[in-house]
Amino acid sequence: MPLAQRSNSRRNSTKTDAHTRSRGGAREAVAERGTAMIAVALELFARRHFAAVTIKQIAGELGVNTALLYYYFESKEDLLRATIEHTVQRAFAHFDMLRACDDDPAEIIADWLASHVDLSEPIQKLVKISLDYRSSDIDSPAIERAIRRFYDGERRMLMECIESGIAAGRFQAVDAAQVSQFVSTYLDGLMVRAMVQPRFDLKKAMAQFSQMLWRELGVREDTLAASTRAPMTSSRRRLAADASARSRTRRS
Repeated sequence: MPLAQRSNSRRNSTKTDAHTRSRGGAREAVAERGTAMIAVALELFARRHFAAVTIKQIAGELGVNTALLYYYFESKEDLLRATIEHTVQRAFAHFDMLRACDDDPAEIIADWLASHVDLSEPIQKLVKISLDYRSSDIDSPAIERAIRRFYDGERRMLMECIESGIAAGRFQAVDAAQVSQFVSTYLDGLMVRAMVQPRFDLKKAMAQFSQMLWRELGVREDTLAASTRAPMTSSRRRLAADASARSRTRRS
């Protein structure tokens, strides 16, 4: 290839790379702005009743005009759906980070219980806005699916862990579906109790519930890793984050 052609080719390649980076940066900026809108909406929906919050109020909190919100979301109901989906995704992403360190079904379940303490604030907000939605006149299949995704995902994960624990001899024989449903329902009860009683000790109540669950599953607490029985340390958080990043890299 002549020198002039090679030079033009390099310039075109450089322009293409710069354009690709620019588009990627723009997409990230759009995603970040959408996430910021969801964060503000979550705060307002949780602070007040969903029906009492307007798009104008959300835009005012963000310091933007309502037209920009409608560019990202079709309606207030669409914003509520996105808010619920984002909160659910955050809860499971946090759990996936913890699970990357464990292969013992008992420790995986313990990590899920601990995540309800670590993420109690956003999970309580999810419960609050879900209850508000139920008490409204709105009927949205998309919002129904978003709420169901959390509970279906939770029950499925718990049931799979219990079944694998029974198969491995880690747990005694129990009705996995029934126990997973009970755990999911009890966790909801703890979240609601923490919402209506500010002095409620969620961490202590979760520890007591864990003891009851281990007895039901036939697990001796002294067979659990110390890191599972103790609060999540910063070093274990880093280890979990590193393991989760490696897992994502392998999948990609």
